[in-house]
Amino acid sequence: MAPGTFSATLPPSPFAMPVSTWKSPSRPSRPSRACMASLSPPCAAMNSPKAISAASGSRGVEGERCVPLGVPATSRSLRFASLRRCAASASASASGSHQVSLRSSCKACTASSSLPWASMNSRKAASAAAASVPSSASGSAGMAAAAWKPAVARWRRHGEPSASASPGPAPAPPPAAATAWFARKRSTGTAPPSRACRAASSASSSFCKADTAKSTVPARARKAAAGARAEPSPSSSSRGSARRPPRTAGVAGRSSESSKGASASGASACSSATMAKGGAATPQKPPANPAQQPVAPVAGAVPKKHQRAVELARKDLTLKRWEYFVDPIPPFLRPAVKACLVDERDYPMAVLLTNLMVVVAAAAWQYTLEPGSTFAHRVGLVYLVSTAILFDARFILCLHYSAHLKLFSPAKLGAVAAGLLNEVLPTCLAPLFGIPSGMYFLHHVAMHHVEDNLFPLDLTSTLPYQRDRFLDFLKYWATYVIGSLVYLPLYALYKGRGRLAVYAVCLMAAWVAAIRCAWLCNPTAALWTLMVPFAKSSFTLMFGNFSQHIFVDPARPADDYVATYNCLNVFDNRFTFNDGYHIVHHLNARKHWSEMPQSFIDNVAKYEEHGALCFEGLFFFEVGIFVMLGQWRRLARHVVQLRDDPLTEDQLVNLLKRRVQAIPHKWD
Repeated sequence: MAPGTFSATLPPSPFAMPVSTWKSPSRPSRPSRACMASLSPPCAAMNSPKAISAASGSRGVEGERCVPLGVPATSRSLRFASLRRCAASASASASGSHQVSLRSSCKACTASSSLPWASMNSRKAASAAAASVPSSASGSAGMAAAAWKPAVARWRRHGEPSASASPGPAPAPPPAAATAWFARKRSTGTAPPSRACRAASSASSSFCKADTAKSTVPARARKAAAGARAEPSPSSSSRGSARRPPRTAGVAGRSSESSKGASASGASACSSATMAKGGAATPQKPPANPAQQPVAPVAGAVPKKHQRAVELARKDLTLKRWEYFVDPIPPFLRPAVKACLVDERDYPMAVLLTNLMVVVAAAAWQYTLEPGSTFAHRVGLVYLVSTAILFDARFILCLHYSAHLKLFSPAKLGAVAAGLLNEVLPTCLAPLFGIPSGMYFLHHVAMHHVEDNLFPLDLTSTLPYQRDRFLDFLKYWATYVIGSLVYLPLYALYKGRGRLAVYAVCLMAAWVAAIRCAWLCNPTAALWTLMVPFAKSSFTLMFGNFSQHIFVDPARPADDYVATYNCLNVFDNRFTFNDGYHIVHHLNARKHWSEMPQSFIDNVAKYEEHGALCFEGLFFFEVGIFVMLGQWRRLARHVVQLRDDPLTEDQLVNLLKRRVQAIPHKWD
């Protein structure tokens, strides 16, 4: 027998059984869920109501197709189909004129099913099934349809069939009637051939359903017959397809190897049955807008030695950002705020400014407390600790990137308004976080990035210090605290930037005067809001800078690739504006913070060529602490290697120890 055909003269099968075998005369019953789950792959009904109406007239139809299902049909639909199928089978058994076997020769189906469970979608489909019997069919076929049609309607309304709703004996319509029906539908273009069979994602789930082409919308089908593009039938994302475009590696949710094998075998089996019946596979509709589809870089395009580093950098690109806590700006005002910025991607900085008003309010409230009281000191301590935990890193890195790239646009707000707003961070808010007004730009932008950590012009250069000794760090910190207030203005004059020197001196004098006035107003509040934060921030800022430049290659101290390192896939990157990509920042200080992970991905080969260091899951403070404590092997285990021949742990330890050695300056 040709694949995909059905026989009307086979011996009695489990599907051709009387109603009495599954429904007792006293009380109607239905299969339990456990029974349905234990069935071998049953042949279910066709999808659309019109297809059901065609198949209900005869089950000896040539051209019926099977598609594997991932889940069985609902129990309610099973009851409709069971009543219809068993009524037809019982009448066929009684008359002996037709023994219709519903067993398909499709390889995806088997003949071991014990009950003929199928799906029937609606009451309309039930009526259509009875009405679809041609007038040339035998009278017994019409009697059968008339018998089970009202029973199905009552079952749908009340949930259970009545005792008097016995379908009654009637043979199934002859196969020729249904064959003529299909021929007539195909000639009018309302029953296009079905799609290629799809294999289930799990080899254990082999439920099948008979699938016909979309015939529920004749107008759409006529368009498809005319060559117009028709809407493809929806399919579960867990099923494979013979014509699905290939997935790119790295995209989440790719199917397993087992599901791929099942898809190939199931599709080949059912497609052979389709071709034997004269059907053609309908091509799938391409995406409406391919540009909207998320496309990840193909893993094969990235060398294996770089795949780990690239994967970690992609996480810094895609994970949720935490630069601010709450966005209090109303949605209708956000476009206007973004329009006032130099770069709309700096909107998190503008929102962080609104969050920092909490710090301003808490600092101002302390000046209303009684000076010298125990309560005032406790409030000051809580203020210092909470500010350090919640806002210090966020504010300092926001100040850092706004010093390199201005936040508010003079072209959109005017030079005066933009200039005043751009001074809020470095002049007004910086003293609350222990940074003297006007000094950050001069120290970090004008000196540190120009001299690039090279001694002696860079006051905070780490080269002359033995960087695994805490005593050397204390010397480094003292040099900054004592010398910065004097050295930085002199450095600006030495570089010919007199206006910058005057600007720094004036703001420094204003900062000292503000501390004096605050002390006269409330000494306790001045202590906790201005003086202690300066001592705390000077220490943390210098330890951070010391840790960022703790690993320097003695042979190439001027090479940015080996004068610092990158921190990949660490939570701190998500609230410090990707500060972990310090090599990227030193290579191009004006690169936007949101572009740094992608810049690392695009140039990862250069990092390998220069021997750059990258750490996974550690930030600068943790790296500095591990160096001070001598935790070399722990550091080595966090190194992300970019080499063809990875270094051993001992070799990495030796490399790290060599890069913390003091580099003496050769005076000319």
